[in-house]
Amino acid sequence: MLIEAIFTTEEEFLHEFCRVTKDWYVSGSEILLPCYNEDFIESLIDRCKSVYHQEEEFIKQAAKRFAEVQESFGKVLNAIEQENRDGICLLLSDAVIHVLAVLSFLNHEPFKTFATFVTQGRAFEVKPHRFDELLDIMVTGSYQNLDCLQKVLLVVFEDFERMFAERGFKLYDDSVDPNIPNKSCD
Repeated sequence: MLIEAIFTTEEEFLHEFCRVTKDWYVSGSEILLPCYNEDFIESLIDRCKSVYHQEEEFIKQAAKRFAEVQESFGKVLNAIEQENRDGICLLLSDAVIHVLAVLSFLNHEPFKTFATFVTQGRAFEVKPHRFDELLDIMVTGSYQNLDCLQKVLLVVFEDFERMFAERGFKLYDDSVDPNIPNKSCD
């Protein structure tokens, strides 16, 4: 059992645990138990619980994490193209972890423990189309069916893009033209 002892000030604690940070998806459900000064700790916990987080806080963190989804999906798709069957299991696991982190933010629900990521992910209300199928592929080990995996990955990724667009969040800067140099090469 992991037990952490935190030595902090009231202000530092509130600043760290009452905001939607990049690590909120794994730390948002942490329980603070007092060793002493129980009334003070309870009031501190109540203050954190009473904080209302704006949708923008969650979507901002989800979008920041989405870059990890893009990179990890690219790696899995490259491995599929190269028929790198040895690398698929680790690459897919990495990609799914990044997807689950983004979904935690989009659902405003932190994970309880690492062991419940998949179970909680299945229960999320907001998730991309065919996401549960992606989890099934990973859990059952059927990721060696590269054609099926590729199709599911592409649907999940495209639906993620749709989900962000529906929330008014622009993932890409369309004003950047990769064919035009952005600085002089003199």
